[in-house]
Amino acid sequence: MGLTFIKAVSLLQQPLEQILEDCHPNCLVADVIFPWATEVAGKLRIPRLVFHGTSYFALSVFHSSLHYEPLKNITSDYQPFGVPGLPDKIKMTRLQQPDELGESSVNDEIKKLMYQAAESEITSYGVIMNSFQELEPAYVEHYRKVIRRKTWHIGPLSPCNRNTHNKAQQGNAASKDTVECLRWLDSKKHNSVLYICFGSMSWFSAAQLYEIAKGLETSGQDFIWIVRKVKNKGKEEWLPEGFEEQMEGMSITAGVPMVTWPLSNEQFYNERLVTDILRIGAVTQLMVGEEANEIRNRASALKEMAKRAVEEGGSSHSDLRALLDELRLKRPQGEQ
Repeated sequence: MGLTFIKAVSLLQQPLEQILEDCHPNCLVADVIFPWATEVAGKLRIPRLVFHGTSYFALSVFHSSLHYEPLKNITSDYQPFGVPGLPDKIKMTRLQQPDELGESSVNDEIKKLMYQAAESEITSYGVIMNSFQELEPAYVEHYRKVIRRKTWHIGPLSPCNRNTHNKAQQGNAASKDTVECLRWLDSKKHNSVLYICFGSMSWFSAAQLYEIAKGLETSGQDFIWIVRKVKNKGKEEWLPEGFEEQMEGMSITAGVPMVTWPLSNEQFYNERLVTDILRIGAVTQLMVGEEANEIRNRASALKEMAKRAVEEGGSSHSDLRALLDELRLKRPQGEQ
């Protein structure tokens, strides 16, 4: 997310304050990148909850990196170093650190924003996380007892629409492309399709995209690859010659095992969570072999845990209920 966007959104501080004065809600939930929201909530005596979309693990690694400064004595971009003060032994390199931990002047504004966000988090009422207890229990406890943050986990938020029909509707199930995609998936064997997606903020050169395409072509695996389309362009010029024709019937270009390719920010931390802690990230093989089966079994078990977490009586459902009960008790007597 660009610094320009974050600065632009900060201009909403005054309008938000006006809206909250009129409706006076029981609490304000605002993303971590909006530290000014805590100031607004404090002024109006409304509890502010910071929302984090990342993992407890990533936040714990980031906090330890800020607190212990393990980068201070590292001279090489590629020299592994340990991040102290964590439940597990975690090795990183300088290149795997977020921009805000870098030393260049370009990162000064980002670093300032992150420090403001950290201060805002400390003075807020608490933190809600898109995670669940069973995914990273040691780091939920670490965040609460060592970092000493008041926090509730309410995730994963994605399974809130529980059945396939509702999930499909999120992607506009009525569209021709969606129907075609689901029909194609139904024609494939269970657990046989690779899904490749780097998100909406990632950027790759034509040469990198070409190599990914060649790798997929060589693998012989069925796959779905989500590729951002360049406006006013037809066929992608970077695709290997004959790629679409050779892949016809095998692919659609447009709680599973993962191959990780972190690109920025806390993605490098989450890679460690996926590969080292949860062990659902592939090291050598993803689709076939004993290692692939072990990874798939662990991913499948976590999928079931995630589903149970948001169901009634589950860990995230219970945490959310506890938060709501606590907020109700904070209401003025006349509003109970």
